[in-house]
Amino acid sequence: LQWLDVTKNTQLGDEGAEALCVYMNNSSDLLGLSVDRCELSVESVVCLCKSAQKCQQLKVLTLDGNKLGDAVRCVADLLHTSHLQQLDIDDCGVSATETCTLLAALDNNTTVQWLDLSENDLNTEQFGSKLSDTLNKNKHLQALVLWNCKLTKKSLDLIVSSLKHNNTLKLLDVSYNQCVCVSHVESLLLKSHLQWLGLY
Repeated sequence: LQWLDVTKNTQLGDEGAEALCVYMNNSSDLLGLSVDRCELSVESVVCLCKSAQKCQQLKVLTLDGNKLGDAVRCVADLLHTSHLQQLDIDDCGVSATETCTLLAALDNNTTVQWLDLSENDLNTEQFGSKLSDTLNKNKHLQALVLWNCKLTKKSLDLIVSSLKHNNTLKLLDVSYNQCVCVSHVESLLLKSHLQWLGLY
């Protein structure tokens, strides 16, 4: 089994999550795990992240719609120690400050190519500053999805500016952020190396 998707299985509970952890700990084939919108507890997310650290062949982990809470630190630890290529934490109730912890873990990460932070409330300049810093340091991330994150204009200014010097990022989705203006679009179209730009 290379891919396991239990999305919207709200009856999974801690017992089901523990069973997934046991499976991951003993699997040498699992490449992708989706546990989106399963109403997982913080303890279950922590357990899954710790097992993902041991499951070194795991490339994709999606946790969309589960409230991470204190488990954010375990997700950050996962970025330090795993070989993940894709991480989705869409609508996980992650704050801008907590997201900065995740971004710090990405600074020296060489495997993650896709990061989805959509529908988390990231409306602080601190987030924009840290993301800009990460984009200047990380030369492996290829896709960044920030759909409906309530980005501030200053944050987007910083992100756009950093992409002038980033040759790696090919996909950026900042759809449904009201701060997007003409100057941002012009700069992204003319001065970045993007191949796909989302501005819905």
